Amino acid sequence: GRIVSSAPLSGSFPGEIYRIVERHRRELLRMERAGATEMVRAYGEIWRRLKAEIEQLVQQYREAGGTEGVEWLFQYQRLEALQRQAETEIRRFASFAEQQIVEAQREAVTAAEQHFEEIMRAGAGARISVQWKRLPVDAVADLVGFTRTGSPLRELLDELGPEASRAVRDGLIQGVALGKNPRAVARQIRSALGGNLTRALLISRTETMRSYREATRRNYQENKEYIAGWRWLCAKNPRTCPACLAMDGTFHKLNERLTDHPNGRCVMVPCLKGQEKEPAPWETGDAWLAKQDEETQRRILGQAGAEAYRSGQVKLADFVGIKRSRKWGPTHYAKSIRSILGAG
Repeated sequence: GRIVSSAPLSGSFPGEIYRIVERHRRELLRMERAGATEMVRAYGEIWRRLKAEIEQLVQQYREAGGTEGVEWLFQYQRLEALQRQAETEIRRFASFAEQQIVEAQREAVTAAEQHFEEIMRAGAGARISVQWKRLPVDAVADLVGFTRTGSPLRELLDELGPEASRAVRDGLIQGVALGKNPRAVARQIRSALGGNLTRALLISRTETMRSYREATRRNYQENKEYIAGWRWLCAKNPRTCPACLAMDGTFHKLNERLTDHPNGRCVMVPCLKGQEKEPAPWETGDAWLAKQDEETQRRILGQAGAEAYRSGQVKLADFVGIKRSRKWGPTHYAKSIRSILGAG
């Protein structure tokens, strides 16, 4: 896109842009939660089918007298058949999850384009003629479908089926060996299978946010005659990790990506040229945490971390760590207080 201007952007733009981006962040999370609800619903339907089969098999064992032990499960491929069904059902869920993730990515990329236009129009006022064009298709095509065959995320989804098969096998063998009733066995297996849904939801949010951030950054790059870089913006509440709070408000060039941790909720705020060295036009995570009560600081930093923080032994920035992976690239994470102080 191109913005034709005869005057600089509005001086009140930085404060307004923060409010707009924060609203966009909340909108994006609402959109992501709607997709998560669909995945939870689909998983619930799959579990209901599996639960009925599990309870029926355990009940048949009990009606047969329950004297043959776990060997009964292996007769006539009873256990193997149920394992195959579990793997098939979870693979079906993984395919549904992939479709949901890809659709969420598409919506996130579209939202990033729309949000950027709103931001620039807000700063333009009446003095700038905006001629907005979407980024070229090839500039964002790689942001959708990151679960393609051979990708790290596709591998994660592909692991769900075999993991479900093992969970059913282990749960049934243990349940029968201990003489548990059908419902108790089903509850145990459901608990073991819960990680599949949790992982799918984690992938969904991580990929939705990744697509949104990268589409946003590329929009900023497309208009680099006006935008010098971006500032890190995080949510500020007791659930926010110390690393994100420490990064909040920091300036980054346009060639830098926001490498948030999995399930992260951080976004980028554009920084206009000439404003790179100015402080962030909002209360940063560092300043916010310093004002919080001891309980909030403890929930964020942990008991030992909060005590070290309040005593001045460590600064919030000390909690920022970066992991590097061949598969995933660099990722920010929160260091433990032990690693910061060099204990253990």
